[in-house]
Amino acid sequence: MKKKSFWPLLVLLVSILFIFFGCKQDDNRSAEEGENSKPEAKTIKPINAEKNDFIRAVGWLSNDTVLIQKQTAEKTRLIKYHLFSGKSDELLETTDIISEIKISPDYQYFFIYGVSKENKVALTIYDSSSGEKIESHAMQPLAANFYWNPDSPEKLMVIVYEQNFSYSAYVYDFSKNDYKAVSLPSSLISWYGDNLYLANQKNSQSELGNLYLQNIHSDSEKDLVAANIFEFATNRNLLLTIEEANSEDKVTYNFRSSGFESLSKYDMPREYDKLGTFIPYFDLNFSRKQFTSFEPYESREIGPVQGEYKLVQIDPETGKKRTILELVDNQPLLSSPNGNYLLYGYQYEKMIDLSKKEVDDFIEKEDDTY
Repeated sequence: MKKKSFWPLLVLLVSILFIFFGCKQDDNRSAEEGENSKPEAKTIKPINAEKNDFIRAVGWLSNDTVLIQKQTAEKTRLIKYHLFSGKSDELLETTDIISEIKISPDYQYFFIYGVSKENKVALTIYDSSSGEKIESHAMQPLAANFYWNPDSPEKLMVIVYEQNFSYSAYVYDFSKNDYKAVSLPSSLISWYGDNLYLANQKNSQSELGNLYLQNIHSDSEKDLVAANIFEFATNRNLLLTIEEANSEDKVTYNFRSSGFESLSKYDMPREYDKLGTFIPYFDLNFSRKQFTSFEPYESREIGPVQGEYKLVQIDPETGKKRTILELVDNQPLLSSPNGNYLLYGYQYEKMIDLSKKEVDDFIEKEDDTY
């Protein structure tokens, strides 16, 4: 009996050992495959500025592509540059003299405001994925500001400035090729919905203004949002008003919900000159979770030499701050859609990696030879 029961038991033990070691090998293999399948850290490849033809980075088209403006003696080229592969796709080439280029909030379109060789001025809308022309509107050769509507990207507010410093305003709906004059109480505006906008109304005697919510179709519909503000900005259901603080040596950054209720406040040292308060650059792509700005080290009167700043991130929900970089210059910022990178500089010629807290040259210029 014992001999008969021995062999089945031996077979069972061998089978268990086989299964055990087989599973162990599978576990080891899975672990190795898991290590090998970890995503590689992405490295941005600087774009080569051939013979210094780089003009600027216009802005983001996606998390990994940027619109680049290049210029030769006679032509302007717009390039979609892939940051991590270094590849370039040419979207269009033009002989127009370009005054302004802006990308829509949903990254689907961009416009060019420029003058042709025939001295014709036009505002022209393009598809950002293909560079295909969508619509164009002839304009007068005057200075102008343009504001995309984030809720209806086919709409632009156009504010045109006359030589006597007066202005006129228009709404351009390029999906209908409709260009209509509108009445605005101030040129300091921002869209706040499909037909609503915010306007900071100031008088010439004060640097402070009152912020009103108004309807584009009605001059009489007007609601006070905030009184006595320096500046304001809005993006992604968040409103920022920059206001006087309780102390003269500070300014208050008041983060508000889409319903204008205060979520948090953050005080910064106040800089000023003879004309009034100076507000450092901040990221215009800010969100409910992330606001990035330069912060002065102390309150001071601005002189001919620019001071250095901290680059800080503030959580608008809580008002808590973290410092990204120390001792940096105050220059324009624009974050990627996912908030991982910042274009930085007057030409957006630098890139800030927020996770690494590093600044790198975005432009790889050829060395001059003598």
